[in-house]
Amino acid sequence: MHVTFFSTLCYEVVLIKYQALERINMKSTCFRLVFFLIALTSSLLAKDDVVICTIFKNEAPFLKEWIEFHLLQGVKHFYMYNNNSEDNFKEVLKPYIDKNIVTLIDWLYTFEDLDHDRWIQIQTGSYMDCIKKYGDQFEWMAAIDADEFLFCPKGTKLGEFLKDYRQYGGVAVNWLKFGTSDVEDFAPNTLMIEVLTRCQKHLHPQHTFVKSIVQPKYVTQCLHAHSFKYVKGKFAVNAEGEKVSGTRSSTIHHKKIRINHYWSRSKKYLNEEKIPDRLRRRQWTLERVLRECAEFEKAEDTVILPFVEPLRQRMGYPAKAA
Repeated sequence: MHVTFFSTLCYEVVLIKYQALERINMKSTCFRLVFFLIALTSSLLAKDDVVICTIFKNEAPFLKEWIEFHLLQGVKHFYMYNNNSEDNFKEVLKPYIDKNIVTLIDWLYTFEDLDHDRWIQIQTGSYMDCIKKYGDQFEWMAAIDADEFLFCPKGTKLGEFLKDYRQYGGVAVNWLKFGTSDVEDFAPNTLMIEVLTRCQKHLHPQHTFVKSIVQPKYVTQCLHAHSFKYVKGKFAVNAEGEKVSGTRSSTIHHKKIRINHYWSRSKKYLNEEKIPDRLRRRQWTLERVLRECAEFEKAEDTVILPFVEPLRQRMGYPAKAA
């Protein structure tokens, strides 16, 4: 929003509220001042704010990098739904909670082994809970996981990018799935995004899957972890303005906006956390999971690397040697 237009709009909103005060003949100077300040504060809230809603479990070692990366992209707040974590997530999140950057919600629903549909319901339920409770406080909400890094490759802040899509219910963003890049575990002062550069081939059918950035005021239902239902006349589009219905897009676009999906993280995390979790949720064999993981090593992608040094600074890591 241009500064001149925004300033004019703020003035007009405050003026309308002040005139309303005159009409009801409230003469108290103190009351008028309080009313004016409240009106001004509400008017100055940026309407291009972007927040993230996520549900997580036992991902504490990765949460700081994920939060700091998205703060770098212009995300204003995180609604984080804890699903029965047993690690030190509270310790990691406390500085962000104290700064009002993170709202932590316990979402302690469970599911039976192999009941993947129930897990999806738990996930979609958290998204709708966020929209219903907090959706009037921001314009855009990205519904993504804590292993997914949302960004514009050219460096455009997310709020700035999304201002051209306000007429739509949401924006559907294709992901790119990354493997372990043969990294056993992450060394101290090492970013995940700087060492995991091997991925699935860019035009692989898996990359037709999308994740959603929605305008809560237009959402009526979360259909899936990947898609939402909107009020009549509204729908999601991809970065090219093409309508996207359901969990997949007909074309794959990574140029303007994308999600780097670090599905397996390190080899240690893959073997100790990801594979057991996947086998618990779905009727997959170990061979199938490993076969999919092998696909995540077939190509190279370094598009995210320009964000490494700014992110290292945010993390308090020393600069990398030239």
